[in-house]
Amino acid sequence: MGILRTSRIARRLKHSLGDAHFSDLIRPLRVVATNRDTLESIVFSTGEVVRAVEASIAIPGICVPVTIDGENYVDGGIADPLPIDVLEEMGIERIIAVNVIPTPQMLRYWLEREREQNGRETKKFSVGRFLNQQMNYFAHGNVFDNMIQAMNSVQMRVADASTQRADVVLRPVAPDGYWHDFSHPGKYISLGRAVTEAALKQIQSLIQQPPSDASPTVEKQLAAAATLAAA
Repeated sequence: MGILRTSRIARRLKHSLGDAHFSDLIRPLRVVATNRDTLESIVFSTGEVVRAVEASIAIPGICVPVTIDGENYVDGGIADPLPIDVLEEMGIERIIAVNVIPTPQMLRYWLEREREQNGRETKKFSVGRFLNQQMNYFAHGNVFDNMIQAMNSVQMRVADASTQRADVVLRPVAPDGYWHDFSHPGKYISLGRAVTEAALKQIQSLIQQPPSDASPTVEKQLAAAATLAAA
């Protein structure tokens, strides 16, 4: 059902969060997963937080689906890669969306820049590079990389349509970022911080807008907005 299990990630999350339930959290949180059998987008708002997160990150084909109450779940991004609709259903009026899926224009620019760079430099033959390309299923252009690219092509368009309903859209996307890179967290944290700092004026303007009488408080809005991200 998959080549990796999510149990190690779950153990790491439990080390930080313990057995926390959604009702224990200070900030409102929603976690999105996809029902593997019905392909429905499922929004977790009750129960154990770690179990919901584990279900939401199980990449199909790579990770074994996570079973909760007899139902099998995989990555939430399959059905809803940028779940702005979830916040709208909560009554949130001001939304900060984080979209880490590159656009076709970004991919084209990076590809042409790489080709230009390779044209100027002659790479020496490397046994390690050759073996990686031949034997590593995750290497660029190989089976799992192709599968993820195919999923991204659909997610890209769905996510871009969702961003039209957000007030602020942050795009911390790196040309050398890979979905399976779990070894350089500092790199992506720094990128996210830089993109957010560049958008501070927009965010401050959003905060300063007076809330409508029927809307939640700004504090609750931003707390919920902070839970929204795509990976």
